[in-house]
Amino acid sequence: IFETGEYAPLDLLYIDGSHAYEDVEQDIKNYAPLLKKGGILVMDDASCFLNMPEECWPGILSVSGAVRDFLETRDDFVHCFAIGHNRVFLKTKERNEQTIQGASKDG
Repeated sequence: IFETGEYAPLDLLYIDGSHAYEDVEQDIKNYAPLLKKGGILVMDDASCFLNMPEECWPGILSVSGAVRDFLETRDDFVHCFAIGHNRVFLKTKERNEQTIQGASKDG
């Protein structure tokens, strides 16, 4: 899907992948651009830094950290709510991913 963009733009994307911080970062950078404006992104295992009831499992620290560092800091997504360890984000606008990814690779 990422390489071809065949099914993009997507209405809904659920990311439940590797728990390694760097892999989650890449998942966000690779797949977030495939969502259309108004699309929903659900991140699995990403609620560790939220104020959750004790009986709720919050997820994985590395996943939550990558979501905090690479999704919450974006200006094109807003966090809507969490359902246990799953966090739901709304894509609020389009963004020039090639410029942003090119800048991060170069510098």
